[in-house]
Amino acid sequence: MKEKFVKCLAPTAVAFGMMMSLFPAAVFAAPSETTTTGTNYTYYRYSNNTSDVVKTTTFGEVYMGGGTDVDAAFNWMINKANGGDFLIIRATGTSAYDQYVYDLATAQGKPLNSVSTLLLKGGDNAKLQAAATDSAVVDKINKAEAIFFAGGNQADYAQFLKITGANSAKVALNNRITTGIPFGGTSAGTMIQGQFTYDAISAGSSSLDSTAALSNPYNSLMSFTKDLVTTPVNAGIQTDTHFEQRDRMGRFLTFLARNIKDGWTTTAKGIAVNEQSALVVEANGTAQLLTQPGAPSPGAYIAKSTTAPTTVVSGSPLTFTNISITKLFSGSTFNFNTWTGTSVLPYTLNVNNGTVTSSTGNIYGGTSPSGGGGGGSIPTATIVGTSGADTLNGTSGNDVIDGKAGNDDLNGGTGNDTYLFTGSFGYDYVDDYDTNSSNSDTIIFTDLNSSQATFTRSVDDLIITFSGTGSSPSNKVKIIDYFYTWKSEIENIKFADGIVRDYTWVSANYQ
Repeated sequence: MKEKFVKCLAPTAVAFGMMMSLFPAAVFAAPSETTTTGTNYTYYRYSNNTSDVVKTTTFGEVYMGGGTDVDAAFNWMINKANGGDFLIIRATGTSAYDQYVYDLATAQGKPLNSVSTLLLKGGDNAKLQAAATDSAVVDKINKAEAIFFAGGNQADYAQFLKITGANSAKVALNNRITTGIPFGGTSAGTMIQGQFTYDAISAGSSSLDSTAALSNPYNSLMSFTKDLVTTPVNAGIQTDTHFEQRDRMGRFLTFLARNIKDGWTTTAKGIAVNEQSALVVEANGTAQLLTQPGAPSPGAYIAKSTTAPTTVVSGSPLTFTNISITKLFSGSTFNFNTWTGTSVLPYTLNVNNGTVTSSTGNIYGGTSPSGGGGGGSIPTATIVGTSGADTLNGTSGNDVIDGKAGNDDLNGGTGNDTYLFTGSFGYDYVDDYDTNSSNSDTIIFTDLNSSQATFTRSVDDLIITFSGTGSSPSNKVKIIDYFYTWKSEIENIKFADGIVRDYTWVSANYQ
């Protein structure tokens, strides 16, 4: 997050400086943070105004795996928040998210009214539970157009959300989700997002690892809560985070076994996410995996089993067989309605007497859809948008991305990617970050000539606009960080007349 955070500050400062030179101070003000302290919370608000707004929003859920935050996932939530008020809830830490999220929104031309952090009193159960019915806390939730739970300890969130009643934070949160706000979390925040939650209340300051869970499914460190949060897509779901990085497959499978054994479900389902990865799920059950550029081991795991575990008893190792796993990679998609995906790796796990084995020979499946320890490759994907505003993310292979009409956010990921622009395509953002210097990305304008294009530098971004016959005034392409680093360059920009512009030409001829 540090690199992106620093980069966002300069454009924001420049933009405000330019606006302040043209307009009175009463019209535009630089954002700043205000702090309000209550008995059970501290509230930080980052904005350039003091007013609440009411916006029409779109639901979506972000399951982030912890570690460095995934910028693309926050941008996805920002789009759905539609310029409203974005609320971070946490029980430890600082208000660092406020400026980070605010600057992300500003950088993509979709500013938020405010970004706030509601900091609860982590570790103090009495104050966490008191905060759950604090009218000021409930009011902040009721006025949010997006809500995100930060990392920390999910036991704090479970204590906060287990308090019920018409005027509780739990009811307010679930009501806001029902109205259609984007919702999400990372690390401990993701742990509470399933219908079934490993709440860590009984663990105290200890941490439950896979060895302890597999050897005794009723280990004293293991406690659960259900129905803390209700969303359109979390029914029957158990979550886990920091997944491969902390070797949590064993405990995740034990969680699923407990869900069945304890009578909560007959079909165990789960979502587990690696660090620097985020599974974003639409209300219709379609999902895609977004990852932070440069993530060393991105991925997510979707599990399902209709077979009851054979041995789930206190003091004995777990036996639980025929568990279906689907591993997602950067750019993979998944449909929770059909339980199928694209650019994914399906495989099977078995647990016998506390030992996990895999049909691929690797309990984490491998590093590509073909399995294994790195062999195989993700096939080229053709990704096509709709006539509306889309967020399209490629795979780690060689993708062809066509956003169609509407103002789209396009990210090809790694590989040799091609972006197609035809007709009235709107104002599209291309954010292509690739650390492999041998890869080459291309933009193709299929029916616009080079003579119609104007290249403009905006801080570190390149903006291409068009004029003349066949061009819509709304046709624009912004290439994010084009001038900032070679990793964000689009190496070839091709036009219908056959002319190709590269970085050398653009850097010498932009306005």
